[in-house]
Amino acid sequence: MLSLILFIINFSCSKNSNIEPEEHRTKPSALGLKLYSSISTINDIDAKRIAYGSLSNVERFQYWKARLSNLSNSGRFSELQIEKINNFSSALFVEYFENSDKKAIFNTEFIPNWVKTNEKVFTSFEVFDILFSIAPEQSSASISQQKTLKKSSSGTNILTEETGANCICALGSSYTCPLYIAFPLKITYFECYKGTETCTETVRGCGALMDDACDGNFCPAMNT
Repeated sequence: MLSLILFIINFSCSKNSNIEPEEHRTKPSALGLKLYSSISTINDIDAKRIAYGSLSNVERFQYWKARLSNLSNSGRFSELQIEKINNFSSALFVEYFENSDKKAIFNTEFIPNWVKTNEKVFTSFEVFDILFSIAPEQSSASISQQKTLKKSSSGTNILTEETGANCICALGSSYTCPLYIAFPLKITYFECYKGTETCTETVRGCGALMDDACDGNFCPAMNT
């Protein structure tokens, strides 16, 4: 596992200076495909976040181009859904992976508007897979990897992972702490907080496009 993470970091550093992003293309670059393939082989979500967080801004941009292309060609989606995924991919700019005003606007305006506009095109599980996960598996496996809350049909909230000192969610993000609701079947999201213990490690890999820093460690069980 460590050797794979080190390979990704070394591969990232050796290629970074030669990358020129083509911001309006949906076709992924060779580098994006390589990074997507390498990170997808990592099963542990924390190790996956470390590998993803080691990438440069441009490389994370290329990774997401490859991920979205893989989803649109997966055979899971209708022609209309593929069109919507490709439209989202075309709207991505490398600046949205930098700590900038453009990224803040993209996360707080564009993504919520895209989700709202397409709520009848995709299920909440599909939206989760497309925008809020770096796991290659389908929804049920992806959700369990993200250390989510689960709500039973009786209305009882249960934490699927014990809350600890590890950073598992993004403070201030509207798309962190995903909650699985059994009836009616859907995913919703709650706020992330700092628990009584301080996070021991902060890495990128939470929130929208999994590109926010994981700087919180408590997803509260809330009654709805």
